[in-house]
Amino acid sequence: MLRGLAVGALVLLPAFAAAPERSTREVVTDAVIGPEDNQLLRASTFLYTEIILPKGEKAVSVDIGDPNFWEAKFIEGAERFVMVKPSKAGRPSTNLHILTDHENTYSFDCHEVSSTPGEPIDVKIIVRPREIHSAEGPPKLYTAAAVEQLKKQADDSQKEISDVKARAKEDEHREEIKIRSELPKQLHFNYRFDRGKDPINIQQVWDDGKFTYVKAYPRELATFYEVADGKPMLVESSYDRDGGIYIIRKLIKSGYFQIGKAKQEVFQVKAGG
Repeated sequence: MLRGLAVGALVLLPAFAAAPERSTREVVTDAVIGPEDNQLLRASTFLYTEIILPKGEKAVSVDIGDPNFWEAKFIEGAERFVMVKPSKAGRPSTNLHILTDHENTYSFDCHEVSSTPGEPIDVKIIVRPREIHSAEGPPKLYTAAAVEQLKKQADDSQKEISDVKARAKEDEHREEIKIRSELPKQLHFNYRFDRGKDPINIQQVWDDGKFTYVKAYPRELATFYEVADGKPMLVESSYDRDGGIYIIRKLIKSGYFQIGKAKQEVFQVKAGG
């Protein structure tokens, strides 16, 4: 029986010894990359290689040459970090291109080294641009997440503008109501005249306690005379052609407009009279 066990052990030992050796030397690579460079990337099937872009840069697009057996991705909101991993051991090498929001392209030659004894595996590759200023300044391209954020900001701004306009309209409406409620206290319409009579064509007469206003559409500019103690006296007045309003710069009790020989009288009457 012991002899049989020894033979069994001898049979099993070669099978155990033949297991492939896995590369386990994991390294962090500091890589200076320019537009014409292709950085070596040594990847493994049992972990992701993390590519860290220069500070201030974000990946806009990631293109892998063999998408069937290689995976390359970044997460929205963390576009500075690109993750790369082959799906199976022994896969052919491929290339990777990362386009950033500063219009920089970083290229990599990707090799699967899971089963290569002693071959280092890049767990991280820290990218530094060969042209130092290429990662400075504002972005020239935008990620999908950034575009959505800009769109949201624009929508929020538009909503804020609409809200401000709505509040302004409400304030204007309240002010209009206030003015209308105060009009009877401020303006007085107790005047008698022949409405619409040619050639002066008076429509309305009122005062604000200081000046007298006459809404009229005369055929030509009329002159106003105040009558006091039976004597006419020329009174300073002006005519607003756009509004069709004469402004007589005093309160009057009696007077008339005159164009040539034509006259039209205006009398103040007691309120309610």
